[in-house]
Amino acid sequence: MKSKFYVASLFFVLATLILTACSGGSVSAQGYGTAEFLKELREKGAEAESGEAIEQPFFSVMGTTVNLNGESVQVFEYDSAETMESDAVLVDADGGTIGTSMVSWMATPHFYKKGRILVLYIGDNQEMLRLLESVLSAQFAGR
Repeated sequence: MKSKFYVASLFFVLATLILTACSGGSVSAQGYGTAEFLKELREKGAEAESGEAIEQPFFSVMGTTVNLNGESVQVFEYDSAETMESDAVLVDADGGTIGTSMVSWMATPHFYKKGRILVLYIGDNQEMLRLLESVLSAQFAGR
């Protein structure tokens, strides 16, 4: 009886190792959060450090500022990709309206999303935009 349990346990461990190796050990898009975002930025040579908490009244979660190459980016991490999407759909295509809020930005807004995070960059630095797009893909809203 013990040998059957041992064989089954060994099979489970080997199957898990094979699946992990085949997936490259990467984090799925569903599991992608702030830590993975910072790691990817650093791997691309960027200086990226978490900062202070930030609140935007139109999002359902508190965010964190990230000092990225001397500029500020806002990162909002959700419990799941589905809850992130429930806030993302509120953002109008040009980023000027979010839900029932009309926003007057100090500079051009750019909204990105990946996995469980929604990222907001307010600015016009082309190098920053290329970096964010290289990590998060094209913006889903903004100008």
